[in-house]
Amino acid sequence: MSGDLPGVPLRSPQSPATIIPVRSLRGRPRDEDVNARIMRASVQELARGGISHFNVSAVARRAQVSKGSVYLRWPTREALILSAAEHVVSPIITPTEGTFRDRLTTLADRWAEAFGQPQSVEALLRIDADRDAFPELFSQMFERLQGDRNRAFVATVTAAQASGEIPTHISVRMLNQVFVGALFVEALAHTPAGGISDAFKRELVDFIISALQTHE
Repeated sequence: MSGDLPGVPLRSPQSPATIIPVRSLRGRPRDEDVNARIMRASVQELARGGISHFNVSAVARRAQVSKGSVYLRWPTREALILSAAEHVVSPIITPTEGTFRDRLTTLADRWAEAFGQPQSVEALLRIDADRDAFPELFSQMFERLQGDRNRAFVATVTAAQASGEIPTHISVRMLNQVFVGALFVEALAHTPAGGISDAFKRELVDFIISALQTHE
């Protein structure tokens, strides 16, 4: 019968009822892993060629998705690069428990974990090498890479200054550069074989605390 609806049993005198299934009106379930695969591939691509040689087609191949799937989520190459920058190093959450030494030790642990991510150091070096060729994009990437992470250190130091644990006349920006810079150089020295040792992190924290005490 031409007027029969999908899913309604059709019966003929010679045959039992036949069920015609109703087609689902829902689209294909979204693969929640696609974004993660694209991000991992993008970080790998940054580690391979930095900003200048970042190739969306190569990202798609690495992620095993179509190029269209990439552009569906990130409409431009620059948007994908900026998003990938946030994943080069893991987020740093501001510690709130314990003494200033305890919180500084926690930050050292978290930065060490961040620099220990696969291809993190390589990507950072490649990005830095392209800073002069892409100054505006580099500036935006640096903010995404370092902004929240640096703010965690600044919040930790300013809280310690407010509580009287450390002197207030110390330059927080300079202290941050010394702290993060030392961890990065140590990570660079051990890439890709290993990470930053607990002994180095303790030594760095002791050095910072000792230096601050001499300025009281």
